[in-house]
Amino acid sequence: MQNLLAQVEIGQSVSWGNGSLESKFPDIASLINMLLQNIFIFAGIVFIGMIILGGYKMLTSAGQDPKLFAQARDILKNGIIGLCIIFAAFLIVQAVQVLTGVIILNPNL
Repeated sequence: MQNLLAQVEIGQSVSWGNGSLESKFPDIASLINMLLQNIFIFAGIVFIGMIILGGYKMLTSAGQDPKLFAQARDILKNGIIGLCIIFAAFLIVQAVQVLTGVIILNPNL
């Protein structure tokens, strides 16, 4: 009986900087590690942008336009809720790291 599943070494054929993709990410855990670090950084940047935007809209409304003030308040509220969600996700990742002993957020990658 023949084996019909193809086995392809994808990591060796894709170049990444000076080496192959396989040398940078030898397993899926290192790829997830890099993605999680970048997602947390991106979420922090988005949070800062939302706080700045919401604060700017709140200051420019100067209490005169209640609709614009409500939009600014909602932007600030959503930014804080998003930060809480990101912080909770970070705590969950840290808890999984402690419980399993697998280093997930490795700063040495």
